Amino acid sequence: MSLFKGASAIVDLARGLKAHDFFFAYRPRLRIRERKLCGFELTMQRQRPLDSSRDCASLSDAVAESAASDNFTDLILETAGRHLSHWKQEGRTGLTLSVNIPTSELVQADLPGKLKSLVVAHKLNPRRLQITLTETPLASSVDELADATELVQAMGVGIALHGFGPRQNSLALLHQLALDTLRIDRCYMSNVPEDPESGIILETCIKLGHRLGKRVVLDGIETEAQFTWVHEIHEDIDCQGSHISEALQAPLLEALISLRRYT
Repeated sequence: MSLFKGASAIVDLARGLKAHDFFFAYRPRLRIRERKLCGFELTMQRQRPLDSSRDCASLSDAVAESAASDNFTDLILETAGRHLSHWKQEGRTGLTLSVNIPTSELVQADLPGKLKSLVVAHKLNPRRLQITLTETPLASSVDELADATELVQAMGVGIALHGFGPRQNSLALLHQLALDTLRIDRCYMSNVPEDPESGIILETCIKLGHRLGKRVVLDGIETEAQFTWVHEIHEDIDCQGSHISEALQAPLLEALISLRRYT
């Protein structure tokens, strides 16, 4: 059952934001070689479940296939545009912002146009915005998705593939889609450094991404041992996870950037 239905979708979403049931959160992303903050992943989360049968950590999981999906995408893109514009005005031109978009939304005819309008309206450097594909596309929609990723990449906006590795079609998607970044599935990192095979798989995925000219992001850095392992493989990769920082709300986000003087 969808969390939101029909014409009430945007009303429920707005009501939830006003009541602070939903809030934006930002996961810091660290460039491991330089130990430098390079950007954030923007998500929408909820303070408490609206439906006890759906205990989702992220609102995007709940609305991706619901009637609120279009509204959610518009809202999160506009929020990303405002943040990037603010950072630009503050001279923080090195930070990127990644937003999670269901593949079903990316193939909508008007989404590339929305992205172009967003970039123009906020006078953004499109390379500072990244779209992350959050679900495995159906085989029947891959060609359509490939066309959409080419359109988005042509305007300079980045495209990342989330959960690379365990998907049966990961290698096919890497070949077929116009991707800038691979986000390697956190299931491999969860077993590092205790499981040598997981470490080998991770290093192989990283090297594959680099050989193909992609940036690589590792999710799920949860312990000091994992952070040390990643640092010691001496690869130019970006990382995120609770050991680096929990997801932050906007005031703490700005405090972190100001305190560290990241650009």
